[in-house]
Amino acid sequence: MSGMEEQGHLADLVEQLEREAMELDGGGDASGVHLLFRTVHNLKSLSAYVGLAELAGSFHTLEDGLDRIRRDGAMLQRLLERGQDPEPVLEGLNLDYCRSGLTMGGVADCMALTFALQET
Repeated sequence: MSGMEEQGHLADLVEQLEREAMELDGGGDASGVHLLFRTVHNLKSLSAYVGLAELAGSFHTLEDGLDRIRRDGAMLQRLLERGQDPEPVLEGLNLDYCRSGLTMGGVADCMALTFALQET
């Protein structure tokens, strides 16, 4: 790939990321989270390949966050399927998210993902 092709592909992936994030914000499901995760992964890889280490690092952080949301959502889904109270887990997740500089919105995202997973 030439430098111009790489820049064009990077721009296309950024547009794809924006579309996927908007779709997810409008009420997506687990497959939407997976698509977003894959796009972020591809952006991370391409950024590193073209030498944009700081940008690749940012995408790596975002990828880790999305992976955590997927894992936490799946864990919450299992709790709900077993009829267990998710509140103690949510309290622990909230503490972890706060230590990471995130707000309760991160836990709310987990719950939204959990319910989206239940609908699929």
